[in-house]
Amino acid sequence: WVAAGTYVTNGVSFRMPNNVKIYGGFPNTGTPDMTARDWRTNVTTLSGANNDLVIDNYQISEGSLLDGFTIANGNGYYGAGIVNVNATPTFRNLVIENNVAVGGAGMNNSGSSPTLYNVIFRNNTAANFGGAMISSDGSSPVLYNVVIYGNEGPSAGICTTNNSKTTITNSTIVNNTGSEPALVSYNNGLNEVRNSIIWGNTNETGEPTNFYYQSNPTKFYNSIVQNSGGSANWNSEAVDGGGNLDSNPLLDGEFMAQAGSPVINAGNNTYYPSFAPLTDYAGNTRIFETTIDIGAYESQGGFTELDIRYVMADGTGDGSSWANASNNLQQMINESVSGNQVWVAAGAYQPATSTSFSMKNGVAIYGGFPTTGEPEMAQRNSATNVTTLLGNNGRVVNNANQSLTATAILDGFTVMGGVVQGKGAGIYNVSASPTLSNLIIKQNTTTGSDSNSAGAGITNISSSPIVTNVLITGNQSYEGAGMLNTTSSPVLTNVTIANNTAVYASGMLNESGAPQIRNSIIWGNINTNTDGNNQEIATSNSGPVFTNSNFNYIESGIYNFGEDGGGNTSADPLFLDAANGLFTPHLGGSAINSGNNAFFTDAAMATDLAGNPRLLGAIDMGAYENQDPSSLVDIRYVKVDGTGDGLTWATASNNLQLMISQSNPNNQVWVAAGTYQPVAGQAFTMKESVRIYGSFPATGDPVMDDRDFTENVTTLQGNGNAVVLNDNNSLTPLALLDGFTITGGSSALGGGIVNNNSSPVLSNLVITGNTSQGNGGGINNTSVYTQYSNITLTNNTAAGDGGGMYNDYGDLEMTNIIVEGNTAQNGGGMANTADSYIALAGGRVTGNTATAQGGGIFSAESQTRL
Repeated sequence: WVAAGTYVTNGVSFRMPNNVKIYGGFPNTGTPDMTARDWRTNVTTLSGANNDLVIDNYQISEGSLLDGFTIANGNGYYGAGIVNVNATPTFRNLVIENNVAVGGAGMNNSGSSPTLYNVIFRNNTAANFGGAMISSDGSSPVLYNVVIYGNEGPSAGICTTNNSKTTITNSTIVNNTGSEPALVSYNNGLNEVRNSIIWGNTNETGEPTNFYYQSNPTKFYNSIVQNSGGSANWNSEAVDGGGNLDSNPLLDGEFMAQAGSPVINAGNNTYYPSFAPLTDYAGNTRIFETTIDIGAYESQGGFTELDIRYVMADGTGDGSSWANASNNLQQMINESVSGNQVWVAAGAYQPATSTSFSMKNGVAIYGGFPTTGEPEMAQRNSATNVTTLLGNNGRVVNNANQSLTATAILDGFTVMGGVVQGKGAGIYNVSASPTLSNLIIKQNTTTGSDSNSAGAGITNISSSPIVTNVLITGNQSYEGAGMLNTTSSPVLTNVTIANNTAVYASGMLNESGAPQIRNSIIWGNINTNTDGNNQEIATSNSGPVFTNSNFNYIESGIYNFGEDGGGNTSADPLFLDAANGLFTPHLGGSAINSGNNAFFTDAAMATDLAGNPRLLGAIDMGAYENQDPSSLVDIRYVKVDGTGDGLTWATASNNLQLMISQSNPNNQVWVAAGTYQPVAGQAFTMKESVRIYGSFPATGDPVMDDRDFTENVTTLQGNGNAVVLNDNNSLTPLALLDGFTITGGSSALGGGIVNNNSSPVLSNLVITGNTSQGNGGGINNTSVYTQYSNITLTNNTAAGDGGGMYNDYGDLEMTNIIVEGNTAQNGGGMANTADSYIALAGGRVTGNTATAQGGGIFSAESQTRL
């Protein structure tokens, strides 16, 4: 019997004699008997003083017992804490810690078969294999109620080799670190694991490394095994003996089950023999209810049943109310069960260093509550009560292999500051498909200079989360900085992905799967490569469907990104101030009223990300809804003497370009008689799906039938440039200019109207007195596919070709065209070149002059049909 204290080897290791029982944990005063023994309170340490092997056992039997000791500070070659050679001792109620060896730092078994009950291996370090234990040469150790954590080495937990077998029952192997997995077998070794937890073991870079075998597959029965898929979705070549899970065990700091832990009552009683201890190391009754728990400790119940748990940054309570709020967000998540909620007040929350927050199936986590009073759900506002989940040298939210469904909800947070070498610094979903709503995911970074660095904002691997009202901005990766989807089919609705930076695919990278992108904006993301690849979205073996979304597909066409579900646009959404993080679409931006209300189906969408109402009309694209009532206006009004906002004739504006810019798709701009000029050196620019009508009377409240092209002359006057310049703004025939006189324009690109890769409809125009220093005095068209009608081109001049009109590529049908008195080098009236297909029906071409060829029409390598 050994009283509390420290006993040192002093150069000679302790050795257990055969069939002798050695008990520690007695008080060091009085004459205590066995009932007074308490090894947890009366710590009895056998120490190697950092110089010696602590215990060296040779040829002893199972009648040899060591019970109630701490084995610490050993130092040796193969084995530093305990070495067993040809021995079968029994060890019970031990802590084996802080031992250092080349191999088997905690325990080294050679041809030995010890039995361990209620033993903790912690903080042992091996330079080679077996930070906690190594067994070789036909050894067969048996472990019950053993905890192995915090050990280091190539295989930091258990190594079984050379025809040995380790049987592990109701044990917990967690949080060990090494270049090899925590549980390994080599050279015909075998590990058999029952009712146990293998979780959270990592390599030096933080990647999970839990188990490995070389020849004999590890056998798992009724255990929690990380990254195995569980028996329902077993994805390992190890043996699935049934009853296995791949779910976060939800352990507290002492590795005991918290409320809602899947380990509770999940073991198999037949694996725990009658001769095993009736209590675990902590003294808890084993078995507590009818079924044994998984792991080394037995839950004793007594958890508080709460529907809602409350979290505040300065909370000190148990989370049972706002007054008793906790400051430990992850603990509140862990203690929740399916159907529970966690309410989080404004403030910043961080996980422990190098760890992450994790969601839980069936648990809804809501941020955005005020920090004072007893706020209810109706008082929640994540825009004003900013609730931040802040990374701490790792991912912010890690949902790897949590098997989450849409019942797991994260809503109302800013997720930022995650840094990881690899993928998914903000939110990392692997085989997890939670609901993510009303989030700002920003300033997260994946490090690395190749494709292993990706998805800094959100990474989805074999996951299909529902993502609604989310802004993803300011994240950085090698590729796919905003979002990475690998074998995943997330549903994105009213999401904005903007201002992310990557070498390639800065907005989104899709690798297999079928993501749905609806009512969303992917715009203004930055590629830093030097090979000219500016595509913000990249798709490989994937079938994303884009519907009513705003993204730049001009460079290579939408079909290089995925399927066109309709309603998409590549025009600028005109963010209010993207440089300063304001991503509300500005009036006139392509996103306003351009979404599809059919996707407005979720209560999470009742307001936008700023807390403003949705559906002022048709829903906007993106995470924010423009709140300006003028966004609902169908017509804007312009008069020369107007001073108003343009919403009525009485409040007409005099700024034609502003009214065009503020118009939404399918809007109209009505312009009263008078002369209008752009800013000096600039030109008017049209807008997709906006129809611009002139020739209204300048008085009263005229309607469309009051237009008169002769009486109400409406002039667009040049001011040091072309009059109308549509340069690569991708207009289609849904854009219209009708009822104007175009005059006084002068530029090298064209005098009156320049359309470059832009195809508006032009009708009821007089284009006169314009000059081009190049081609196209009146109109210069490049790659135009549209129709013109009722147009007069007169007295325009080009130094090059096409005094009245120049057409280069394209397909143009014209009706009732008058071309008179124009001058050019070739084609005084009109020049058609380079695969142009031009059809003129009605009208006349007369009195034009060419200094070279084709006074009326010059046609070269084109088809002109009259």
